Amino acid sequence: MLFVLFVANEETYAVEAKLVIKVIPAVRLRHIPGSPDYVAGLFRYKGEVVPVLDLSRLLGEPGSTECLGTRILLVRYRGHAQSERILGLMAEKVIQTVRRDEADFDQTGVVSTIAPFLGKIACDPERMIQRIMIDRLFPQGLEAVLFPEE
Repeated sequence: MLFVLFVANEETYAVEAKLVIKVIPAVRLRHIPGSPDYVAGLFRYKGEVVPVLDLSRLLGEPGSTECLGTRILLVRYRGHAQSERILGLMAEKVIQTVRRDEADFDQTGVVSTIAPFLGKIACDPERMIQRIMIDRLFPQGLEAVLFPEE
């Protein structure tokens, strides 16, 4: 499988490349009053309003550093409603793509009820790489707010 690797809070994470539509530079986002702090805001992409989550904040850390390397991964999100939507994930830097077998990823031995989107971990000589499970990013209640039905 092909994965896109990115960094948040100096840790390496992976998203299946088949879920990534495009990687774009950080853009100006419209703030959503009253939203959780990990919801960075909204922007328009090809006529569609796209919510963006700050992965650093989602992981319980300070927000992503705004720098030249900050990127937004546009991903296919299928969540609870099962209809495909575009979701933006803000990362401090997108570093590369790698091929890894499913068997390379092992359970961590720790289940996080706060971060159910964190998946298995693969190790290589330089780092540990943890999978982000896109469809588990947020609860159904928030999904309904970010993706209201027409």
